[in-house]
Amino acid sequence: MSEHVLWRNIVNYFKYTCSGCATIFNIVLISLVIFRSPKSLGAYKYLMIYISAFDIFYSVWDVVWKPVVYSYGSAFTVFRHCKDSFFSRELSFHMVVAYCACFTFSLACFGVHFVYRYGSLNNEFREKYINGKKMCVLFIIPIVYGCWWFAISATMFHFDDFTDEYLNIGFHEDFYYDTKEAAIMVILFYWPSNDGKLHPNWKTLTAMANVWFMSFTSMFCVGYCGIKCYKTITKAFAIIQTQSKVAKTLQHQLFNALVIQTLIPANESLLILESTRNNDFIEFKSSPSNVEHKPDDDINYNLLNYLSHILWSTKLFLFHSTRVTSDFIMNTFTIVFDQPEFTPGQNVTGRAVFQTSVAINARYLKICIHGAAHTKWNESEQRHRDCNGTSECYTETVQYASEINYVSKETIAWSAKNGTNTLQPGNHIFPFSFPLPVDCPPSYEGFHGHIRYSIRVELDRPWNFNKKEREYFKVVPNFDLNYLPYGNTPIMQKDVKDIGAIFKKGIVTMTVTIPKQAVASGEALPITIDIDNCSKRAAYCVRAELKQNSHYNASRNSLFSHSSCHDHHKDDSKRVAETRKNIKITARTHGREQLMMKIPKLAPSFQCPIIGVEYCLSVKLDTETSLNNTLHCEFNLIIGTVSIINNAIPIAVSSLAPTAPPGDRTESMPPPYFSLTPTAPSDDSASPSAPPPTYDESMAVTKI
Repeated sequence: MSEHVLWRNIVNYFKYTCSGCATIFNIVLISLVIFRSPKSLGAYKYLMIYISAFDIFYSVWDVVWKPVVYSYGSAFTVFRHCKDSFFSRELSFHMVVAYCACFTFSLACFGVHFVYRYGSLNNEFREKYINGKKMCVLFIIPIVYGCWWFAISATMFHFDDFTDEYLNIGFHEDFYYDTKEAAIMVILFYWPSNDGKLHPNWKTLTAMANVWFMSFTSMFCVGYCGIKCYKTITKAFAIIQTQSKVAKTLQHQLFNALVIQTLIPANESLLILESTRNNDFIEFKSSPSNVEHKPDDDINYNLLNYLSHILWSTKLFLFHSTRVTSDFIMNTFTIVFDQPEFTPGQNVTGRAVFQTSVAINARYLKICIHGAAHTKWNESEQRHRDCNGTSECYTETVQYASEINYVSKETIAWSAKNGTNTLQPGNHIFPFSFPLPVDCPPSYEGFHGHIRYSIRVELDRPWNFNKKEREYFKVVPNFDLNYLPYGNTPIMQKDVKDIGAIFKKGIVTMTVTIPKQAVASGEALPITIDIDNCSKRAAYCVRAELKQNSHYNASRNSLFSHSSCHDHHKDDSKRVAETRKNIKITARTHGREQLMMKIPKLAPSFQCPIIGVEYCLSVKLDTETSLNNTLHCEFNLIIGTVSIINNAIPIAVSSLAPTAPPGDRTESMPPPYFSLTPTAPSDDSASPSAPPPTYDESMAVTKI
């Protein structure tokens, strides 16, 4: 078996697979258009059925008829072996020509598809060119192009004695039969002369100019209308001030679909355009039978032909985006909140806006609120098992997860009445209001868990996919630090170290004082550092950093609501702010330095059953020794949203200020924030607080 025969067998299996997929996908698409498409789809459903039915016909015919694309010398051919066929050679030739005419038919289908697509977005263009009976032109143009190409091919690319003799050598080498046994459509670009030179075949080039014209006009419609569609869609979205994440994602996907759909006919056109580049410099002898044949890369042409089936299969998926285009522009959901953030105990208010330019069949519209804390992570554990009397060690991945629902409610904002399941064209506004629990924790995004709150809108449509939209909102507690006991109490920490590793350099003492333990986002916290350097080395740098410590609890192999027992926890820490200062405290001297730590926009300290967030201020002093050269003090801070008033008096007196570095994590966790919230509204005029933090800002590291 020659490598050409082997290659044809491989490509045939490839072709059968692609044709089968294209047929199945088109049948499914036609079924969806007939039984599931809304009445508002109009004449477009007939255009989709028309194109898909042609695609089925084209794919089945290709498999049953089995035409072969072959190039030899300066000739590009499409033929079929007809020796044992029921059809004569002449009739088989016309069927081959009809098969080739389907190529221009397919390109015209892409062109008219994009013309209609643009017309569905531009009312003026639609009314002027494709409205009413003018729509029939879109159905007729592919037929005209197909018949045009059929007439040219049947009259100008017919086989004759010269082409049979010219191709006979290649047929014997590659197919093992004579050209008389095949019905061949021959496109001969150059005539070989007796002097061994090539001369352009102007008859063929004139015929091919018609094909290039048909390809160009189809491609022009695809490119021009595709660009117009994208500009129209972009302009339509620019009018909408508030776009949901789903809408933006669909817009981006729509652009990608337009680009890919535009490239499909461009790739298919290679079947014709590339054929003109076939061995333009072959040397010929005195007669065609004595041509020194340089084997052509006919594999490329076979591959291009069968790649078109992949492109047509891809087209079926992309045609769904045409349906999405109209549905996307005509039907849009947006969820608008009355304010960007809400506090526990407050009503979450806003409106769901549904914009449609066509009547929509629907049964009801549901608006839901959901808020939950969720933790999840995986860990690897070593296990042992008995294997044929020996102990075998293996690794098992164990999942830990927990979830607590804080709010989950729904309401029916609209329902069909009197048996009329229709939403009329226009803008429909559905207000909503849901109360938040007073004990719900703030919104939070962590490495191993999160706390999220969202509003979801769902439009139930019979015999169709429901339209859904979800938008997240932030919950920020009113954490007034004035009601926190001992929040305004100064705290002092001390660290003493005999610096140096083997050869000690002397004792250095660092005493750090902060004026209060509770601070609000946006405040500047002064840090006073007293240094008693009794060593032989100088101290050269003081630095402070603020860390956010997150703690997660979860149960093994479970995703159920919180219980009183959690069998595992995980910690995560990140630096959210830092400041440093270069100093010079020489040996055996004293000094005092001060740093200002600007508290960035952060989530307030909180603790719920499965997620807790606390903050730690770390102050360090560096000395000029190689080892054991850093002194370190830590303070647990509580971050709130309302600053402490200078003349505020603590509610009670206690020894909250630590005199030693913090101990166990559980003891240093902040209390639940809602236990610190005032029972009566605070006086806004006496609360010089920074605005509540945005959580995008709280993820960044602030350097001072």
